[in-house]
Amino acid sequence: MKHNLLSTIIIIDFGGQYTHLIAKRIRLLGLFSKIIPPEDYAQESKSLGPALLGIILSGGPKSVSIEDSSALPLSSLLELQVPILGICFGHQLLAHLFGGKVEHRHRCEYGQTFITITTPNATLFKEVPTSTYVWMGHSDSVTELPSNDFTITATSAANIVAYEHKTRPIFGVQFHPEVTHSECGATLLQNFVSLCSTQRQLNWNPQTALELIIQEIKQKVADKKVILFISGGVDSLVALALCRQALFPAQILPVHIDTGLMRKNESADVCSFLHSIGCHNLKLIQAEEHFLLGLQKLTSPEEKRKIIGKIFVDLFHNTLPCEGDWMLVQGTIYPDVIESGHKHNGNYKAQTIKTHHNRVDEIQTLSAQGRLLEPLKDLYKDEVREIGKLLNLPLSLLNRHPFPGPGLAIRVIATDKTILPPFEKITTTLESSFEVSILPFQSVGVQGDERTYRRPLLLQSIHPIKGLDLQKVTTFAHDLLNKNQQVNRALLSLTGKNLSLKLLPTSITKKQLDHLREIDAYIHSFLETSSPLHAGLWQMPIAALPLYNEQMAQAYVMRPISSVDGMTANLYEFSMEKLSKLAITLCTDFDSIIAELYLDLTSKPPATIEWE
Repeated sequence: MKHNLLSTIIIIDFGGQYTHLIAKRIRLLGLFSKIIPPEDYAQESKSLGPALLGIILSGGPKSVSIEDSSALPLSSLLELQVPILGICFGHQLLAHLFGGKVEHRHRCEYGQTFITITTPNATLFKEVPTSTYVWMGHSDSVTELPSNDFTITATSAANIVAYEHKTRPIFGVQFHPEVTHSECGATLLQNFVSLCSTQRQLNWNPQTALELIIQEIKQKVADKKVILFISGGVDSLVALALCRQALFPAQILPVHIDTGLMRKNESADVCSFLHSIGCHNLKLIQAEEHFLLGLQKLTSPEEKRKIIGKIFVDLFHNTLPCEGDWMLVQGTIYPDVIESGHKHNGNYKAQTIKTHHNRVDEIQTLSAQGRLLEPLKDLYKDEVREIGKLLNLPLSLLNRHPFPGPGLAIRVIATDKTILPPFEKITTTLESSFEVSILPFQSVGVQGDERTYRRPLLLQSIHPIKGLDLQKVTTFAHDLLNKNQQVNRALLSLTGKNLSLKLLPTSITKKQLDHLREIDAYIHSFLETSSPLHAGLWQMPIAALPLYNEQMAQAYVMRPISSVDGMTANLYEFSMEKLSKLAITLCTDFDSIIAELYLDLTSKPPATIEWE
């Protein structure tokens, strides 16, 4: 999107996973925000002039102790006299530039953390309770303030969490106010925006974004034609609606690909819906064999995603009509971009957490050729839904649970290894109620703005499951994850059987996918029937794990989470009685398929929403 707006807060991006989330939050508060790399700061601040109202320094995976960790001299930041806010790495960087001390701590802080406001009248903490929960993701900490010119304004049990300058509007916060799980985050950012602007300078809303996107589609497509691969998810359907608003019907070819990686009955449902809204030229491609052939020997999550993306591009080329100049339109949203690793010309780059199928090299080649259009790439899921509402799409569609483009391929955890029990045990227990072990396979996580590929913890209760306090168990698991650097995910056994399963070679086959489809449909149906309309349930992926009993029945894991934008997430808490009943019923009805059902307790971070 191109913007010609006057009042701007610039966000200097040091490669943080949440940088665009900061920009989004500022825009939601009504002020335009723009993201730039550190090396562009001097030119950008000069070109904006008095329109530059404030500066935010983002998080990032680097340490200030590394030489050349910042391309920003302190003098260049201070000369404009505008408010400055450092977040996470930015908080550490400001302290470092002013002469404070930043050190690596062996005890990291990931996820929800309790903090205390030590200066009640602190500028950023106006209207904030004296104690609150915030979202952390760091291993380095500010351990000593630069000088007497700074005041500590908040602390956690272990660290300095926030500070402010006594005479200038300069602030640092170790936590992430931009994520929804920081309870005071919206208030803190509102206080910062209020320092930067007045009501007449506010200039950003969803309608503005919609108009800019429509304009962009018209300009980029012009008299060309577009192909859209419609998965049936919110993003691809909103992208289709935008194209239908901006272009003539003859310019649009919607395509649905049955990859064989969809949920139960999904392709039929998608095609039925598209026909109902007038997509009578919909093209259906049966491609299950292509995808299964490409995936049959793969165990690496990255390789799976990349081969799926490549097959999609091959199908794009094979689908092109002979005549006309065609572009590919994708429903890529910003988390796809940020988790796949976005680059600047300088040294700062978001870490690749996982390569999304719509960001593989073949897609980037199309982009370089000017044949790719991604109208939603600057937006988050909730913003996409707001755009969908403006386009009058039905709420039943907009409120669907997100489903990854690679589909069930990244919900079958494949391995070529064989390991027999016992698995590695951890001696720590909660009131002697659990056996804790480390499972012998890995999943993807995001910790301290970096990708991790680590093993999950398994908690097995020695008491009946339905009597457990899930909140206490989750807190216990969270503490274990923060203390143990070799893990990034924690599971709870829901059957209470304390089974001794073995790790066996597992690959993506039609049989594996068919079993996963049935288990996924059963779990969702059971929970919706027993208590429909779970408000706050963002998504509930079900994954097949490479653990088996003697009869070759398999372990599965469910991951119900609450989130707003998918960048951070917490466990969605069903009652333990309901989960216990589900596990017993499921393992009885599908005893030849499922041996054990686990509950994923982990927040994001340290674990990504999808296992791969």
